[in-house]
Amino acid sequence: MAVAQKKNAAAVEMARLRTKKLSPSRRKEISDLANDARMTALSPEKRSEIARLAVEARWDKYYADHPEKRKTARTGDSRKKVRRIPAPV
Repeated sequence: MAVAQKKNAAAVEMARLRTKKLSPSRRKEISDLANDARMTALSPEKRSEIARLAVEARWDKYYADHPEKRKTARTGDSRKKVRRIPAPV
């Protein structure tokens, strides 16, 4: 007699997703749940790295479509240094 094993709910949902036709909204819901589970398993540093790489990819795609918008590399700090004057008492 086989011992009954407790099944992983996420694995069951993914199997159902592969074998059954689901509405786009249900697919999105399952995808969001899987993404949330994945993100909670990652360290804050790894999540930050993933976000940084995503931003770089978006900018690279933008500049590929708009090469004239790419700015040349700056040499030095172009921001003005502002001296704060204390408010009168």
